[in-house]
Amino acid sequence: MGTVIGDEESFGIFVDSASQKSLRWRVGTWHEGWLLDAVKPREVTLRRELDVMTLPMPQPGQFVEGAARPAPAATRTGGRIVRRAR
Repeated sequence: MGTVIGDEESFGIFVDSASQKSLRWRVGTWHEGWLLDAVKPREVTLRRELDVMTLPMPQPGQFVEGAARPAPAATRTGGRIVRRAR
């Protein structure tokens, strides 16, 4: 859904696909084996062991169809997973 970047803490805002509830993960939060490693404007980086996943967030005002499920397509290169907008 988006990111919040502060001087002391930064967050990624997500929607749980099962419950449709909004989730706010602080950098350093673990969820289902993934660590929220970094938050940038409209981008988060998740890590699990050797895998790295970068998720772009929608631009302000941009509607993402089926926002409860990941909108970007994922591609895997070596030990990295890179997410790209469709």
